[in-house]
Amino acid sequence: REIFEVAEGPTEHETALTAVEEAIAQVFEAAQPVELTPQNSYIRRLQHQLVQRYGLASESKGDDPFRHVVIYPK
Repeated sequence: REIFEVAEGPTEHETALTAVEEAIAQVFEAAQPVELTPQNSYIRRLQHQLVQRYGLASESKGDDPFRHVVIYPK
């Protein structure tokens, strides 16, 4: 990538956090829970922290490797 000066795409973390921001907007719009895609524990923790900043509730559901965050309206 460096040799051909090809820009790298978004990282896994950036993609997961963008998805949670979009899901938060959906929760506010529809006042319905939204399930995110399965992620590892570190990314789920970041997602929960971001959800808390918006004053919403969340929980992790499922078993690894399918464990995922669900965001709930308040």
